[in-house]
Amino acid sequence: MPGFNYKPMSYARLQQEHPKWLIVGSETASCVSSRGVYHLPMKLEGKTADHQVSSCDIEAPSWAYCPDVEFEAQHQLANVVGEFVWTGFDYLGEPTPYGGRNDWPSRSSYFGIVIYRSVWTD
Repeated sequence: MPGFNYKPMSYARLQQEHPKWLIVGSETASCVSSRGVYHLPMKLEGKTADHQVSSCDIEAPSWAYCPDVEFEAQHQLANVVGEFVWTGFDYLGEPTPYGGRNDWPSRSSYFGIVIYRSVWTD
């Protein structure tokens, strides 16, 4: 079973070219947000002065995308059988999007997947 990192936009083409393949998202959906922080009105902000990313789950690093993109690809194509999310929890290190010299003292990655519960449960 082939796996693809950050390629939901390629699933339909892959299904057409290889109709017998089962496809898995081997690394997907890196949305960034700070839990419990809401900057309103909701809009894309990039870096903010308070080193917090709004918890609205609409921002992603330049190399990734938010979960809704992956959800849509999986719902539309029967041969996409699942995904492995990077990452399932917030952790110390890789403080995206605050990893630059002028971003100290930020130290955590804001990748937790709280939004998935609403998709995976009734």
